[in-house]
Amino acid sequence: MKTPYAFSIIISLMVFSSCIARNKKEDVAPVSNQTKTTETPLVVPPKQTLKTGTFTGYDHSLAGKVTVIKDTTSNIILRLENYTMTEGPDVDVYLSKTSSYSSSNVVKIAHLDIGYSNSTENIDIDNSIDLATYKYVIVWCNKYSVLFGYTELK
Repeated sequence: MKTPYAFSIIISLMVFSSCIARNKKEDVAPVSNQTKTTETPLVVPPKQTLKTGTFTGYDHSLAGKVTVIKDTTSNIILRLENYTMTEGPDVDVYLSKTSSYSSSNVVKIAHLDIGYSNSTENIDIDNSIDLATYKYVIVWCNKYSVLFGYTELK
């Protein structure tokens, strides 16, 4: 009598084990199927280019392109692209009414405290700044009163 009882326990365990194994396989879909069913495309908010310019460099190897963009949430961003500048002391980026620095004609938008080599940097611009009036971007060293470079935004 012990043999039929042991045999039924073994059979029961085998059936139970196969059910667990089958359920585990059914619960976990192959990676390729998961990718197809759960993949959502990456949506990048479109941006509107408002103005562009290319720096004329005078000091500290300043070079690069400037693009002013408006994103879908109406944020205005000044993007420095392929931006190169050797490090200088107390360097600021300004929007200016002219291509030269005058404290009465500028609005500071960023401080640069390192050197850059073909970098891309984004600078937020306050929406209240009129880009038709402040149509130049200048990079200015306050400590030595030196214009590193400028560009006109068109």
